[in-house]
Amino acid sequence: MRRADAIAWQIQERGHPSPREYLQLVRRWNRRVASITLALLADAERMERRGDADDDGRGFAAGVWARFQQMLGAITARGIFGSVSRRDLEQTGRRTARQAARAERAALVRAGKDPAQLSLDLGLGPGDNLNGPDITLAQSELDAMTGWAQEGVDLIRTRPEHMTRGIARKVAEAVGRDSLRVETLRGIIETELGVTKRHAELIARDQVAKLNGRITQATHQRAGVTHYRWRASRDGRTRSNHRKLDGQTFAWSEAPMGGGTSPKDRGHPGQGIQCRCNAIPIIDERPEEEPAFARRRRQERERMVGR
Repeated sequence: MRRADAIAWQIQERGHPSPREYLQLVRRWNRRVASITLALLADAERMERRGDADDDGRGFAAGVWARFQQMLGAITARGIFGSVSRRDLEQTGRRTARQAARAERAALVRAGKDPAQLSLDLGLGPGDNLNGPDITLAQSELDAMTGWAQEGVDLIRTRPEHMTRGIARKVAEAVGRDSLRVETLRGIIETELGVTKRHAELIARDQVAKLNGRITQATHQRAGVTHYRWRASRDGRTRSNHRKLDGQTFAWSEAPMGGGTSPKDRGHPGQGIQCRCNAIPIIDERPEEEPAFARRRRQERERMVGR
């Protein structure tokens, strides 16, 4: 595994879905824009060999700036990012959604939810699979994935602007100083493409965590779970505001203050940028009303020990 990939997998701790497929999708689009950006560098090298002037006799810096404006037009005209669809992201996120649903259903059963009742709550039919390799996603989980995918389309379609903004600013500054040379341009492009690569990894980790959080909430609420216990990752990268929420109980109907990216943002687990926290389901049962499923398991254990 390459080092860049290893960095992106940091979120994949035990029980966390991998951002591999999402990262591959974003990188593919990044490469399309990068190829156009690198073409600008090749044009600049040819212009410098001609004597710091373009075909119209303008100075090298002015010529590069004009070529840069053409490059932005080419990115827009080709619709490089406009071609991404919600279906693309749904296909990319389906494996993550299935893994998240599998984990949350298992957590509900561990908390005392009867598997048969859970299947009914989720709206699964006789031929559907509650768990296992061929798990069937409930409609509520599919709706959560669709909403996530639509937001992802909007996010990715803004990538050309983010990718070229840094280059445009630095090229404009160099043009204003009349200090733009090929070496300067090469340094600008290489630096910004490196930033873009790191940003792609951040997006992949963040979006997979958000999908995981959406599926968790959809599964819990469809199963009748109204409250959850916040569980932070409990390591050096955990936000201080999320560490304060660790162990506390919250309602799905109202996201807690400090649960988002900053202490002033509301959010459920997974909604803050790159949040790795989890929501532990709380089954709403009174102590004297022992769940039938839990009662059967207890009685079986008691028979085994001869009580």
